[in-house]
Amino acid sequence: MTGKKLYATKCGTVQSLFVFVFCFGFVLSITLPAFAKQRPQVALVLSGGGARGGVHIGVLRVLEREGIPIDLIVGVSYGALVGGLYAAGYSVDDLERIVVETDWWEMTRNSPDRRLLNLHRKPIVDRQMLALRLDNLDLKLPYGIFAGKKIQHFLYQLTIGATYRARNDFDRLPTPFRAIATDIVAGEQVVLKNGSLGTAIRASISIPGIFVPVSTEQTLLVDGGIVNNLPVDVALDAGADFVIAVDCATPLRSQKHEFEDFIDVIDQAVSFRIEEKKMAHRKLAHVLIVPDLKGFDSGDFNRSHTVIPIGEEETKKHLDAIRKALQKFGISKRVENSRPSMLPDDFDFRTWADIPSDIVIDRVRIEGLERYTRGISIAELEKFINKPTSFRELEYESGRLYATGLFQTVDYQVIYHEDYTELVFQVIENPPSELKMGLRYDNDFGVSALAELAHQNVYGRVVEFYLRGLLGTTMKFAEMNLIFRSFKGLSFLGEIQGWNQERVAYFEEQAQGTYNERRLRARLGMQVLFHSWGGFNVGYQVEHMFIRDAIQVLESEYLPAFWLSAGIDTRDDVFVPRQGVYFQTRGKWVHRAFSHKQVQTQLAYFVSPHPQLSVGLWSHGGYVTQSAPFEENFTLGGAGHLSNAALRVVGLRRDELSAFRFVSAGISIWSHLIFWESIPRSAVGIFYQGGLYKPPNTDQPYTRIHGFGIGGHINTKIFGPIRIDIVSTEKKDIRIYTSVGFAF
Repeated sequence: MTGKKLYATKCGTVQSLFVFVFCFGFVLSITLPAFAKQRPQVALVLSGGGARGGVHIGVLRVLEREGIPIDLIVGVSYGALVGGLYAAGYSVDDLERIVVETDWWEMTRNSPDRRLLNLHRKPIVDRQMLALRLDNLDLKLPYGIFAGKKIQHFLYQLTIGATYRARNDFDRLPTPFRAIATDIVAGEQVVLKNGSLGTAIRASISIPGIFVPVSTEQTLLVDGGIVNNLPVDVALDAGADFVIAVDCATPLRSQKHEFEDFIDVIDQAVSFRIEEKKMAHRKLAHVLIVPDLKGFDSGDFNRSHTVIPIGEEETKKHLDAIRKALQKFGISKRVENSRPSMLPDDFDFRTWADIPSDIVIDRVRIEGLERYTRGISIAELEKFINKPTSFRELEYESGRLYATGLFQTVDYQVIYHEDYTELVFQVIENPPSELKMGLRYDNDFGVSALAELAHQNVYGRVVEFYLRGLLGTTMKFAEMNLIFRSFKGLSFLGEIQGWNQERVAYFEEQAQGTYNERRLRARLGMQVLFHSWGGFNVGYQVEHMFIRDAIQVLESEYLPAFWLSAGIDTRDDVFVPRQGVYFQTRGKWVHRAFSHKQVQTQLAYFVSPHPQLSVGLWSHGGYVTQSAPFEENFTLGGAGHLSNAALRVVGLRRDELSAFRFVSAGISIWSHLIFWESIPRSAVGIFYQGGLYKPPNTDQPYTRIHGFGIGGHINTKIFGPIRIDIVSTEKKDIRIYTSVGFAF
């Protein structure tokens, strides 16, 4: 009896021990990271360093070619960009193509996709002058110089498929991954290991003050290099047994002559603590790779691919040490082939994305929406629920929200919960008022100062207010708009406009002097907008026209009229479009004193037969009844850069011709290029315009006009667009048009 009890006790003990070991092993297996379940694990740690981070691609190329296994990548800043894309499944050759073919200057553009703006906002956004935000007349500076919308789109385009396939778990990526960011609210390190891979990379590269932070409900995330620029400790904490660390950060300045301005002083002061922690973490790495990047500018992102060979050469020097260390750990060389390319041969960022086709959204919400709840409704976003959703649809909606001008930035994440999928838009709101300022020069009007005050949220986006002004040597212009937004695109508007300009009087093609034209106009009307492509306005106006020369008043008339305007604008750019359609027609019927009609129409079509080439076909025409006063006829000639200037006719001087009927057509061919890497978005082109016009108050037949020229265009961030045209006519007289800055 005792033996049986003892036997039963032993069996119970063994069973209990077996159950304990099994349960403990099971719990351990589900709590350990996915990558840390087999042999000793190898981690690759990639530091930040700005454009110097291109060396990481060279390091990956050599490690992959030599069969060195990589079980985990931990990246910060540019290291998170390279490491995150590699972890998503891209090959080393893919990474190099992405870095080479990306226009990194384009990534810093703050302007929304022009094609998503409604017809009213397009000309407002086209004037990308110095902008200041105001809240109850208090100046509110943005969280960053660049909104980061372009680079967010770029990262989501490349990673949304990997995020979807991994179900937001970075341990389920082709290579497990960690990104390091800094929470500036709590002032501490954040290790990102789940969620949206694109958002994680975007947070880790967000240099404070340069890019707007990534916003969540509780945090503002910026560049992880602030708190940990060589996160070897993160790799070790995640279970790595062997760590290869790559440090490409710019070293501290050690000579007095290396300090050139206050920025260098501030940078050095901030970097001391970062450097101290980084040097401690260097000692934790089993192999440390420090490429020699002396003289390479960390801000020269369009040349980051040029340091890839440096990363390769430096890694080769450490191969023996890596192999010997791996042997000690009992880690075998990887024998599988290099990963295949994920990019198609005809890869183009404008048309390709890693797009899952079967994402179905169950819930939608917006984080950060407080001020503009009347203008942005969750109901508008419910169209995503319970149907397959594509990347392009998500990007379109994100871009549409950003195009309202109400937000500094608009991010989104598709979050896969256990029993539902959630789409979360994360926004940082703009203050309601914006003040824009700028300077402009052109041959026609000399130097002008521009200013624009806009308030988009007078009462929950129901009322918008705009005040614009231009002050120059030969033209002064002011305008005030008040728009009452109603339903389904219908609005009511009131406008007061006034301008005063010096015009040139010509007789038989010779300038005879100048005269002054002053007009004051008040309008009431109705506006209807059709999505992002068109709209029309109609209403009634009263206008006072006052004409005088240096001696006397030549004319003073009141011109009450019914007016209308209609337009379509799908151009991707207003200066040198690559694609799109532009149509605008304006008309008015003046009654009482003169009882005349005036109509003016423009039509243009732009297409890009090649990524670096764009072709434009355009036409312009106008008609005024003969009963109109002379000053109501169309003035032709000049560059046509300002809305109240003479209408552009290539090769003619400003105001050189007057016509009560005219028609013209033209063609332009532009080659898009980069003159030098510090000035992107450049183009050179040729153009031709020809047509017919009929001078006022004459019975002579239509007269032929035509001109041709070559031009150069550069869209700079500091001075705005710069345009230089060399033009001529059949008379073989050569003129140069020059303009710098944005026009009204």
